[in-house]
Amino acid sequence: MKLPLFLKPIYSSDLIRVGKLNDGGYIVSKNSILDANYLVSFGLNDDWSFEKNFSELNNQAPILVFDAQVTTFFWLKRFLKDTIYLVKKEIKIRDYLINLLTFFKYKKFFSKKDITHFKKNITPNNLKNISKLKSSTSIIKLLTNQNIEKEFLLKIDIEGNEYAILEDIIKVQSKLTGLVLEFHNCFIMREHIQNFLNKINLDLVHIHVNNYGEVTKDDFPNVIEMTFSKRIYNYLRKKDEFKFPNNLLDSPNNPKFEDKEITFEQ
Repeated sequence: MKLPLFLKPIYSSDLIRVGKLNDGGYIVSKNSILDANYLVSFGLNDDWSFEKNFSELNNQAPILVFDAQVTTFFWLKRFLKDTIYLVKKEIKIRDYLINLLTFFKYKKFFSKKDITHFKKNITPNNLKNISKLKSSTSIIKLLTNQNIEKEFLLKIDIEGNEYAILEDIIKVQSKLTGLVLEFHNCFIMREHIQNFLNKINLDLVHIHVNNYGEVTKDDFPNVIEMTFSKRIYNYLRKKDEFKFPNNLLDSPNNPKFEDKEITFEQ
């Protein structure tokens, strides 16, 4: 796996894994969690292990999750699909019951005080009609609407829509203790990623290739997870600290395949 030099994290931090093993967990600076007054999370689907683990580490910070796709219809569709698979014997009864229980775990987690799922998608702040879209908001507007004036941790996994809000992230970066951002379509959007890295004042402290994504013939990955944190939490890496993935922290998103070692262009 070969990445350009601008993606090489020259800084490290007090990194820990937050969330479950495999897909859904991310490497984050512990101090960026402990100092966060909020967790703002974009993208949910059926996995909130990151948010749950965050709440265990910092139970004073409200958690605000935004995803317009996870609705009652989402869970009903999932249940019906699994039921069809069960009848066709394409899924084991154990897995069927686990999937069914996921809904009740979702309801339990998001019924807790200061943990809220907003059924809204995140769109750029410069859209003229955003205020008329009940299912959409922007980073700028949600900070105002939720009275978020103190620093927060931002986690983003919105399946390629992250590029539309990169400029809004830059505008609020002074309020961030840290940023976890999964970039998609990387071999197409390479210049956009580099431009973002040139503008962000946070340090890139960790990088991990999502092995569910494709890889080009010249070993450039399609999906990359990146972690940023404030400079006060970080230190320059030593020459022997550039091994990625980190075997103590990282876990392959797809457990059926191993994470390939990353090298950086010189």
